[in-house]
Amino acid sequence: MSMPAPSLRALSFGGKIALLALAYLLSGRLAMLLAIPPGFVSAIFPPVGVALAAVLIWGYALLPGVFIGSTLLNLTIAVSSFEQLGWQHFPVASSIALGTTLQCFCACWLIRRWIGFPNPLTEDRSILLLLLIGGPLTCLISASTGTGVLYFHQIINQHQALFSWWSWWVGDSIGVLIATPLMFIAFASPRDIWRSRIGTVGLPLLISCALMVVLFVRTSNNEQNRMQQRFHEQSKLMAQTLKSRIALYGSSVQPIERLFASSEHVSRADFANFVSSMAKNSPGIRALSWNARITPDQRDEYEARMQAEGFPGLTITQRNGDGRLVPAQERDAYFPITYIEPLESNRKALGYDVGSDALRQTAMQAARDSAKATLTAPLELVQDQVHKTGLLLFYPVYSTAHAPTSQAERKALLQGYVVAVLHIADVIESALAAYPEDSFQLQIADISDGPAKIVFSKVATAVPDYANSLLWQEDFDVAGRRFSMEIMPSQKFLTTQSSMQPWAVLAGGLLLCSLLGGFLLSVTGR
Repeated sequence: MSMPAPSLRALSFGGKIALLALAYLLSGRLAMLLAIPPGFVSAIFPPVGVALAAVLIWGYALLPGVFIGSTLLNLTIAVSSFEQLGWQHFPVASSIALGTTLQCFCACWLIRRWIGFPNPLTEDRSILLLLLIGGPLTCLISASTGTGVLYFHQIINQHQALFSWWSWWVGDSIGVLIATPLMFIAFASPRDIWRSRIGTVGLPLLISCALMVVLFVRTSNNEQNRMQQRFHEQSKLMAQTLKSRIALYGSSVQPIERLFASSEHVSRADFANFVSSMAKNSPGIRALSWNARITPDQRDEYEARMQAEGFPGLTITQRNGDGRLVPAQERDAYFPITYIEPLESNRKALGYDVGSDALRQTAMQAARDSAKATLTAPLELVQDQVHKTGLLLFYPVYSTAHAPTSQAERKALLQGYVVAVLHIADVIESALAAYPEDSFQLQIADISDGPAKIVFSKVATAVPDYANSLLWQEDFDVAGRRFSMEIMPSQKFLTTQSSMQPWAVLAGGLLLCSLLGGFLLSVTGR
C-alpha cells in the first residue's frame, strides 16, 4: 500500500476494490503469522484499519472490496490447500465478512457525522473521537458477529466463545489504532499535512511496532520451548515405563518353561495352580497356555487322552479359508493348545494347532532356533468374540534341562511351547494408567517386516503444525520384534499448557504503540 495517491486516483472503482481486497488479504495473512496457538488468536489485525481508512478516503463504493477481502482471508484460514475448499466453508467466511463490512460502514458513517472527513486531525477531540469510534466502539460489531457465526456453526464451544470474542475485539481495535493513522499518512488529504507526519508519526510508530513484534517472537519461542520440554519429559517416562512393562511380560513365561523343563510330567492341575496368579495379576495377559509337540503317530492317542480328560469330541484343529475350525491336515508335527488358563473363557481354543498359521509358525521357528522368547506379528486371537489385536509370546521348551547349543539339537529336542496371549491394548493401558489419559495420544506400530502395521492407536485429533516439535518418536526391540512408538500431545494438553503470556506481551505492547501514535498525532497537530 505504498503506491502514491495520484496513481490510486487514476484507478477505476473496480481497480480500487480489487486493490483493497488484495491489501486486506495480504495484511490479514501477515497478521496471522503473529497468531497464538492453539486458538490462533492474533493480538493485532491491521486489515480492519486498512479497510476503514480506504473507505474514509475513497468512499463507500469500496465496501465490496472489504467484503471480498475478508471472505478470501477467512477461506484461506479455514483450509490449508485449494483441494480442501468446499461449499460448506463459504457461509461461515461470508458471514464473518458481512460483519466486518458492516463494522466498516458504521465506523465511516459515525466518523463523517461527528468529525467530518477529509480531516487533518490536528485537534485532540478529533483524534480521540476517530480512534475511539473506529477502534474499540465499532469493533464490537465484527467481534460479536464473528464469534456468533463460529459458535452457531459449532466451530467453537460456549467455553471458548467469551475468550474468542475478547481477543477478536482487542485484535481488531489495535489494528485500527495502528493501521488507520499509517494509511492516512500514506494517502489522506490534505497531503502536505499528512506527508509532514511521515518522520514524526509514521516512522516512530513502525519502529515501536517492530520492537514489540521482536519481543513477542522471543516470548513465544520461550513458551514453545517450555511446553516442548515438559511434554518430552513426560514422553520419556512413558516410553521407559511402556518398554519395561512389555519386557516384563516377555520374561513372564520363563518360570513356566522352567516348570516343564524340570518336571517329568506336568498335569493340567499343576499347570493351572502354577499360572493362575500370573494371569490374574498381569493385566493384558489374555491367557497362558502349554502347546505340546505332537507327531502324526501320536495324534490319535493325544486326542483320546484329551477327550478322556473331560473334553468330548476334541480333535486337533485348524482354520479353513472361511475362518471355521476344521480337523487339522496332516503335517510333520502339530502344536495344539493342550493346557490353557483361564480355562472357561478360552475353552474353544483347546486343540487348535498354532503351527497351522503362518504368522505363529514364523515366531515358533524363531523361538525354537534361538531358544529365546519370541513375539508373533500382530494378529487376531482365536478366543475373541470381537476383533482385537493380540500378540503371542512363544517360549520353547526342550526335553533337556538346559537349552541345546546347536539349532539341529534344538529342533530335535523340542518338546513344545509355553505361550502368553497378550492383548496389546490392555498391556499398554495398564502400563500407562498413572499418566493422565487426556494429556497424550499414542500410536505403536510393528515395523519388523517392512511396512508399519499399527498394533495400538489412540489418536483422536491430528496434531496441528505448530505442535509438531512436541512429537516424541522412538523405536525399540522386544522378543524378536521391532516396534515404533509415537507419542503426541492431546488437544487438552495443548490448551491447558499453553500460556497466554506471549499474547499479553504483544497486545499490551501494541496497545502502547497505538497510544504513542495518538499522542504523536496530537503533538504534530499542535
